[in-house]
Amino acid sequence: MYHEKNIPAEQQAQEEKTRVPASDADSQRSQNSQSATEKRTQDDLGLSGRGLPKTRRLRKRADFQRIYRNGIRVVGRFVVLFVETGPLAQRRLGITASRKIGPAVTRNRCKRRIRELFRLNSRLLFGGDFDMVVNARRGCADVAWQEILHDYTRCLSRLHRILEEKDRGEPTATKR
Repeated sequence: MYHEKNIPAEQQAQEEKTRVPASDADSQRSQNSQSATEKRTQDDLGLSGRGLPKTRRLRKRADFQRIYRNGIRVVGRFVVLFVETGPLAQRRLGITASRKIGPAVTRNRCKRRIRELFRLNSRLLFGGDFDMVVNARRGCADVAWQEILHDYTRCLSRLHRILEEKDRGEPTATKR
């Protein structure tokens, strides 16, 4: 027991170091780090908070593969649409966003924006049942909402033309 020391139970009080902003702190900087021009609302980003019900989403890999194989492809600047009509279609949406687009935050923002496009523009979609897979492309998350909306509606109008040609029996060049 000779190797042990006798240490008193009372500890010395340590000075608490509280941080108080000095008078020379940056007074020009606002409390919020984003400037007024950088602030964007949910509507500006195309995220209203109303989601797409899970019953209207494609989930199984087999469904995605079927649509890629049998569907009609329409390429836009920020999205690529694959649409299949027919007996297996149930008016559902599937979204893919690869790692090429960016980190998970960026990919998820793309997916939310595409779900919102689909939900808001369902009246522009053709009648009947269909399944649609939308592949997000680079820039989808960073572009202004109006630009991605314009690109999506342009793709839908091209899709309408292709489906009309298909109904008339004309050959289409965009079929895979």
